Amino acid sequence: MPRTEALLDAVSARYVPSGTYGVDDLDHYGNWRVVDQYGPVWSHGVSSGWAPYTTGSWTLDPFYGWTWVDTAPWGWAPYHYGRWVFVNNFWAWAPGPLLGRPSTRPLSSPSSADPACRSASAWVAPRRLGGAWMG
Repeated sequence: MPRTEALLDAVSARYVPSGTYGVDDLDHYGNWRVVDQYGPVWSHGVSSGWAPYTTGSWTLDPFYGWTWVDTAPWGWAPYHYGRWVFVNNFWAWAPGPLLGRPSTRPLSSPSSADPACRSASAWVAPRRLGGAWMG
């Protein structure tokens, strides 16, 4: 199947605006489901002990500033758009409501949200796991 047809046929295209960098990786590494609290969320097949922001590092980019660079091949979109949520005992990426085209530049903090974007920048909702807070 040609690349354009594959992108148009992607499940992620139903939930994330076209042109959002890194979204085409999501269908290859995880699954979408709809949950009452957040709507469509994406999760990957990593072990149940996995948590966001644990497999990568912060990098000071001259253009973007401090940016998370994850080691996972699907790591761009979930760490630069939407937010991570802990729902039904698993971490999932919630891209938020489909409002328009993505920003040409990832957002650096939730306070810099652009109303034309799909949602605020990636952030982790704090959650208590075991005896420690995550997020």
